[in-house]
Amino acid sequence: MPSISSKTFRALLVGACLIAPAACQRDEVPVAHDKAISETNGAAHEARRANEELRASRGELARTAGEKGADVGKDVVRTDSAEASFVARRDNVVGEARTSLAAMDQKIAELETYRKAGDVKDADKADGALVMLRDQRRLAAAALDDLSVADAASWDTRRVHAETAFADLDGTYKDARATMNVATSTSPAPKAPTSETSPR
Repeated sequence: MPSISSKTFRALLVGACLIAPAACQRDEVPVAHDKAISETNGAAHEARRANEELRASRGELARTAGEKGADVGKDVVRTDSAEASFVARRDNVVGEARTSLAAMDQKIAELETYRKAGDVKDADKADGALVMLRDQRRLAAAALDDLSVADAASWDTRRVHAETAFADLDGTYKDARATMNVATSTSPAPKAPTSETSPR
C-alpha cells in the first residue's frame, strides 16, 4: 500500500470537508455533546445545592418556630399559674369580707329588734337611720360582688371602692345605733377588704 504524505493527507481531508462538511463535523458533535452534559450536570449540582440550602433553612425556621412556640407555651403556663394564684387570693379576701358582712347583718338585726321593742331615743330618727343602714348595706354588698369578679388589673380600684363602702356602712351603723338606747353591740364591727389583704 502506497504511503501518503502528511501534506497530501491534509489536502484530502480539507477536500473531504468541503465535499461533505457534515462528515467533518462528526468529531465536533461529541465535544459539543460532552460540553452540554457537563453544563447540565453543573446546573443540576447547583439546583441540588440550592435545594439542600432551602431544606436546611426550612429546618432552621422550623426549629426556631418550635423554640418560639415552646417559649410561648411557657409564658402561657406562667400566666395561667399567676392568674390561678391571684384568683385564689382574691377569693380568700372576698370570703373574709362576706363573713364580716354577715356579722354586720346580725348587728343590723339586733338594732331592728331594739326598734321593735320601742327601746329608742327618737322613733322617727331611728326609723330613718335604719332605712339608711339597710341602703348602705346593699351598697357594700354590691361593691363586694364587684370585687369578687375583679381581675389583677382592676383589683386596686375595686378594692378601694369596697373599702369605702364598708367604711360608710360602719359609720351608718354607728349613727343608727346612736338613735337606740343601746350602749354597744354584741357583734364585732365589719371587716372591710384592705390593702393588707390584697391578693397581690
